[in-house]
Amino acid sequence: TALRVLLELVTGVYLYDALFAPIHASMHKKGSPAWWRRLHRTHHEARPTERRGKALVPLETVQHSYADGALQVACNVLVQRAPSVIWVGSGFV
Repeated sequence: TALRVLLELVTGVYLYDALFAPIHASMHKKGSPAWWRRLHRTHHEARPTERRGKALVPLETVQHSYADGALQVACNVLVQRAPSVIWVGSGFV
């Protein structure tokens, strides 16, 4: 139904952000291991020097290291599995 699709969409976006935001933040944290921050550096190298610290540039949203991209895919897979567990467990199937 349309309601289920809407609920899955909203739930999916929320769960993805809740799952990936702490991972992404840890890649920026000064106390994190250097190798962990390096995984994420490719993403920020897409931004021209004069734009650093300013608004996002389009290339920055798609240029990632393989490890960074794999983490995002893993979060997406986990989130895609969650709605079926939520709906079946709640009886809203």
